Amino acid sequence: MKKWLDSNKAVMLTGTAIQDDETFKSEGGFIPERDQYYFQMQQGSNVFLVGFKDLLICLRLLEKMGEIPEICS
Repeated sequence: MKKWLDSNKAVMLTGTAIQDDETFKSEGGFIPERDQYYFQMQQGSNVFLVGFKDLLICLRLLEKMGEIPEICS
């Protein structure tokens, strides 16, 4: 039986990407960061950003888990 995703649960790209050159430090202030990109995503009525670095970390984790082929040696 085929399961269909509920459109309110699925996360979709909105088509917006944002480049930021500063990252907020947890203790306050900003640290310069070169070429950090964020992708805007939407789940139901919630809109949020996902960083490109976060996506790369997720890919590396999937690679280590053996879920995707090795990206590089």
